[in-house]
Amino acid sequence: MTVENADIVITALFIVYLSDGDFIAQNGDVLTGSTSGTVVIANNASITLNDVTINGGIVCLGTATITLVGTNSVTGLDDMAGIQVGGSGTTLTINGNGVLTANGGYTAAGIGTGYVDGESVTFGDIF
Repeated sequence: MTVENADIVITALFIVYLSDGDFIAQNGDVLTGSTSGTVVIANNASITLNDVTINGGIVCLGTATITLVGTNSVTGLDDMAGIQVGGSGTTLTINGNGVLTANGGYTAAGIGTGYVDGESVTFGDIF
């Protein structure tokens, strides 16, 4: 087929089936499945969690948006938040109609930060 003088727009949806091992989520990724690895969300990325179980935590490298679909569970490693918010001046936004259970590893928050020994640390905002 030949198309002459036409603009063509292709929209792709990337569904990532998690397996054991660390993973870097990019803008637009839809994550499903389970992993014992850590999921890192790139700065300024918006991702979707769709029925995931993550037993290695999520680390936001900066500002991030997580959309929830289905039932999701995130647990951090020892001294690691279930979902670690980016540094000062960043924002983590969580929205959607899904369910999220976030548990920190030993001495850590479910969503926020992990264990910090004797240091003053400022993390981003959570919406």
